[in-house]
Amino acid sequence: MAEVAEVAAVALRAGVPLAAAALVAARSPGVVAAAPWLPSHLEAAVARGDGVAGALTAPSVDLPPRTGEDLRLLARAWSLSEGTGAGAAHTTAAAAASLRARSTARDLRDATLAGPRASMRVLTALPLVGPAVGLALGLSPAVLYATPAARLSAGVGALLTLAGWAWARRLVGAAGRPGRTDGST
Repeated sequence: MAEVAEVAAVALRAGVPLAAAALVAARSPGVVAAAPWLPSHLEAAVARGDGVAGALTAPSVDLPPRTGEDLRLLARAWSLSEGTGAGAAHTTAAAAASLRARSTARDLRDATLAGPRASMRVLTALPLVGPAVGLALGLSPAVLYATPAARLSAGVGALLTLAGWAWARRLVGAAGRPGRTDGST
């Protein structure tokens, strides 16, 4: 959606009206590849005489959450321009910058959390690999877990693995959520 805003902002700076700039942006190859439904929605909105902002907020296709959020931000910028007469080029350029910043922040968050998620998977798989290693060494699970202490150890290990998985998921989930900006904790 940042590409839509950037292409539209260029067209708006050149003096193209908002509806036409939005259509030009929606027909750009990168946008058509990512959101093939967008040109027809904007064309229908323009044909009905509706604002282009409304076409972005009410698509008839299911969108991934991020795309829906991005569309709503761009729609608010265009709605501001349509409703108040604010310079559409400026609001659209600001929306494009905001969308790029959001995308960069999401990518950074995902990259930062990739290591802990991989560690979770490896540390969860290690206890499960134990019986396979025993088999590779010629020991059947019946031999490995023949004593009560071995069975107790395996059970406690399984419980600790599950508890560790749940705890790590909570930590990674909390680290992945956006922070608050209202000063509360």
